[in-house]
Amino acid sequence: MPVEEGFVTVNIDGQDVKLLFDTNAWGIKLAEGGWYESEFGEGACGDPWAGCYFCSKKSPCSFENGEVTISNFGDGSRIESIERNGSLVLGPGDPVSITFKIFKAIKW
Repeated sequence: MPVEEGFVTVNIDGQDVKLLFDTNAWGIKLAEGGWYESEFGEGACGDPWAGCYFCSKKSPCSFENGEVTISNFGDGSRIESIERNGSLVLGPGDPVSITFKIFKAIKW
């Protein structure tokens, strides 16, 4: 799996996503694409720093129902995240089941 300018491309639930390759990070956290583009403009998810995931209409992201985790950061920003189960494909490999997080900002 090639690393290009610090990013790797993986496939999560059929969506190609560029992620910053960080050996000090645990798990996969993705910005909720609908929220991100409403905040930063249509097409903003094309920036590799965005790391967006678009929930399907068949299986929408719901921050109102279920378990939501709130994270607070030193600069005063806050995000809420939910867990999803899906498939992950690395390079030419076979899909594996994973749990990942999708987040959106409460205070940015």
